[in-house]
Amino acid sequence: MILYLLYRKTGRFFAEHLIFTLHVHAFAFVALIISLMLPHSISWVIGVWIPAYLFIAMRTVYEESRARTAVKFSVLVISYNVMLFLAMLGVLVAIFSFR
Repeated sequence: MILYLLYRKTGRFFAEHLIFTLHVHAFAFVALIISLMLPHSISWVIGVWIPAYLFIAMRTVYEESRARTAVKFSVLVISYNVMLFLAMLGVLVAIFSFR
């Protein structure tokens, strides 16, 4: 939904943004699985690789300048993390409210 809102003037359908999002998440999950097999001293590379891949993928798929992509990338990452935090907080509240 966040990508759909950020790129609503591109004329792409919601499903296209959804497929792109699923692709990026699949890449991130595979990269995180690979990081479990790496020594701890070089596993930090995955933490750099995932955001770099997302930025390059956004730039390639949506064909915007580096500056516009960087702004939209920042908005995407911040809003995604806020939503993730709120979801995790909601789960914790739900868990501890039944005790």
